[in-house]
Amino acid sequence: MYAIYNDGGRPNGIVPNVTEEMAAALPQQYVLFDGDPPEIPAGHRLTVNFEAKEVGTERIPTPPKTPEQEIEELKNEISVLRTTVNYLLGV
Repeated sequence: MYAIYNDGGRPNGIVPNVTEEMAAALPQQYVLFDGDPPEIPAGHRLTVNFEAKEVGTERIPTPPKTPEQEIEELKNEISVLRTTVNYLLGV
């Protein structure tokens, strides 16, 4: 069993390996779940539906790139392509 703190509808911390004695002493904001806590891969965040007692993860959205970042990325790709073409041509 594990517990997740309900911070106004948002998960805010997991307490693994909760025993019956610990569960009785936890503040009311903690919601208990059966089983083991979920693994949260890098680049993901915990999602919890406290009413349905469903737990999962979702990918953290990445912010859009600035035009400068996109130009720099394209320059790097062009450089790699040039190097590859030169290698293949034996230059």
